[in-house]
Amino acid sequence: MRHAKLIRKLGLRFSQKRLRYASPDMYIESYLACCVNVCWLDLSYNTSIISLAFLHSMHSLEYLNLHGCTNIDPINMMTCLKGCEALRAIDITNCIQFEENHIPSLIDTFRVITCLKMIRAFDINVSLTVENVRVILQTAKNIETFAITPAWGPPPAWVDLMREYDHIEFGEELQSQLDRVNLPNFLYEEEQGGISLAPCLKYVI
Repeated sequence: MRHAKLIRKLGLRFSQKRLRYASPDMYIESYLACCVNVCWLDLSYNTSIISLAFLHSMHSLEYLNLHGCTNIDPINMMTCLKGCEALRAIDITNCIQFEENHIPSLIDTFRVITCLKMIRAFDINVSLTVENVRVILQTAKNIETFAITPAWGPPPAWVDLMREYDHIEFGEELQSQLDRVNLPNFLYEEEQGGISLAPCLKYVI
């Protein structure tokens, strides 16, 4: 660990189970806490990490990839992320441990990290609504890339949002909503109940 302070860019991907089983509890997290000058950290698919408390030591962290880190408690994740004042990019894709009751805290987390420029949150077991996203974007003024799995809109509501924030690059799942409204009969049969198509027709080319 004597060289930990020299590390600026670090990748510790995949499960690391062999290291976990051969080491004391929280060994990986304790080592990461020593890497105080890290600015780029890729932990994608690392299912051995169970806490992000080490983030409190990483004051220069700008990029964090937690794609597929499914064993981190959502409350721990959101609490620790809020202290990452320099964070510019976060990926929590496939963090399927999130549940519906975590949505308010997740929104608040994205809002308080004011330096964020990129958010990727595909397939996290919950879907954000148009209203959820609008709340985030109204506060997170620096966002340039926003990629999530959207809740039912209907599609024209998402199109309105994307046109309002046309300076932002939205992910492919949100872009698909735009593709849909440019097709005739774009609503699926199961989506049509209770939906008035009149406001939607203006989007059809």
